[in-house]
Amino acid sequence: MNESLENPIRSLLSPGTPELEPVEKIEYVLQPWTVQKSYPGPSWCGIERIHLALASVVKTLAVEVPIGNPWYKYKSSNRSDMDGKDWRLVVPTNPAIAINFHSLLHDKRWTVVTTIYRSKDIDLAKVSKVVSHPDPWIRSMLWTIRLAKELETQGYDYKPALDSMVKRLELVNYLRQTKNCMEPDVIEAAKKFGAIGAGRGELPPITIALNSWRTGKLRNASYEKPANGRDFGIITIDSEMMSSIEYMQEIVRHELVHAVLNENCRNNTHGPTFQNIAKEIGLTREYRE
Repeated sequence: MNESLENPIRSLLSPGTPELEPVEKIEYVLQPWTVQKSYPGPSWCGIERIHLALASVVKTLAVEVPIGNPWYKYKSSNRSDMDGKDWRLVVPTNPAIAINFHSLLHDKRWTVVTTIYRSKDIDLAKVSKVVSHPDPWIRSMLWTIRLAKELETQGYDYKPALDSMVKRLELVNYLRQTKNCMEPDVIEAAKKFGAIGAGRGELPPITIALNSWRTGKLRNASYEKPANGRDFGIITIDSEMMSSIEYMQEIVRHELVHAVLNENCRNNTHGPTFQNIAKEIGLTREYRE
């Protein structure tokens, strides 16, 4: 099943579609994970995918692990460590919405399934460490960091993963500031070359994601315009590009041209209008393809 943000929320805001309840929106975006999904261990990309999908419809949640030890082990297991773990995310609505996760580690892979439900059995007064942020990607990473820290307390060393998450957060915060400074020039250039109407000539809210799993092997970056109920665009930069701040800045500038033209980044979207705007805002030829 396609794990992009587009698929699970395909009809959320289609004309004539009644407004869905919060739990229904969550069920839509987490459709791919209601059946078993498998990931190579010890990757956190699966959790990051889940949290980013959630961030398209949820702004605030808390991470909870079971009292005692969320990790468990079966008698017949010959693994050197534990066999799996459980945890849940709590969305502080009334009644609360719980998203339970059941994860197993086996044969250098881990699998995960989810259960989603509303429950009056959750005392919101006892729900602690609620995490939120106005930017979708940043809040998804803050949720991931919180989960890693909660599970790490049980004796597992997630320092390398946490260090990577924190570094990416710091870079994205910097790139967000860069993006905000670039946006007025991009809009002016689009108007100069007549790129207006049908969503062109304007910029939607845009989040920047610094991941290696969103771009694919053939591109270092991509832009996805708002679509199918998601009200923000996504500029995704391959995390392998993290070593060059200048390169990432130019990638953001490039993807903003796609955004102001209201088009997804594809190989055939670098025509004359794109080239004129890109040149106007100072993109050199190497960054215009």
